[in-house]
Amino acid sequence: MGNKAVDIWTIGHFLLGLFLGATMKSLTFAISFLIIWEIYEWRFRRDVKEKMVNRVVDVIVGLIGALLGSAIYSLITW
Repeated sequence: MGNKAVDIWTIGHFLLGLFLGATMKSLTFAISFLIIWEIYEWRFRRDVKEKMVNRVVDVIVGLIGALLGSAIYSLITW
């Protein structure tokens, strides 16, 4: 998968965060899901070879997506 901090899957993590932020009432749940997903990849997906920096970036980018999704949802339902 990669030795880079940012890769093609970074887009997927952002979109997942955007979806979670727009559909979940709790940002805590969205953040927890993103972290648990990275732990799942690390522990159980032997085909996923990522450096720690990539995992951290994936969570941060997902969090940014979740915050943006939550903000958009708030504006739409206001």
